[in-house]
Amino acid sequence: ITYRNIILAQDRAEVLRILDLAVKEQRPYKLNYRIRTASGRVRWVHEEGMAVYSTDGSVDVLEGIITSNHEQMMKLRILEQRVADRSGRLSALYDILEAASDAASPQTTILRILERVLQAVGVDGGAIHLLDSSGEYLHLIADQGLPGTMVESESMLVLHESPLVGWVARNGSPLLIPSASQDVRAIALAENSSFEIYVGVPIMATEQIYGVLSIMANDESRFTAEEEIDLLVSVGEQIGVVVENAQLRQQA
Repeated sequence: ITYRNIILAQDRAEVLRILDLAVKEQRPYKLNYRIRTASGRVRWVHEEGMAVYSTDGSVDVLEGIITSNHEQMMKLRILEQRVADRSGRLSALYDILEAASDAASPQTTILRILERVLQAVGVDGGAIHLLDSSGEYLHLIADQGLPGTMVESESMLVLHESPLVGWVARNGSPLLIPSASQDVRAIALAENSSFEIYVGVPIMATEQIYGVLSIMANDESRFTAEEEIDLLVSVGEQIGVVVENAQLRQQA
């Protein structure tokens, strides 16, 4: 077996391209690529060197050194993924901000925001409840991906009796339920849907609670990162601005 054959297939063409170019230009080369060891493990290595040429100008041999840089490359890949994730979240937030500034009716704007936030976090179920003028009831004004039985049961909630949506509105804080079937607060969610995870964030502006944004899913890993919850909190604030502006227009 040749050394070329233990270079991971996904990296081999690029390695050979860089080597060939360095040889043609008679300059040193530096490479980072993955190999498969005799035990079958994939490891990152760093190689640097230069071709040694015969008197007729042909390549005699490649001289260089190959060292393991697996740990450094893995850390770099993790950092790159975090940057990519953060860029994706920022892009999603900009998209949501654009929807929030739409001149359409508040109801239409809020529904568009819900659609876009579900796309951003990669889940299918979501709902938005707003407090009525009495401050005692939460009304479902937008939903997506919820079964009919759940829409019916969630259409109007008593603020001080609702263990999920009501709790978020009462406390003005995010709530994560990672296992609805094992949490007494989420019995209704488990009974009326197949969703296992609940995330609720307050809809607020200028320290005033207007309602709750709820996201339902089955993959808890979507919400284990603090940045994901922060994105939803930011969305809740944007919806709060939409609601507040709508109320101010009605009062004008």
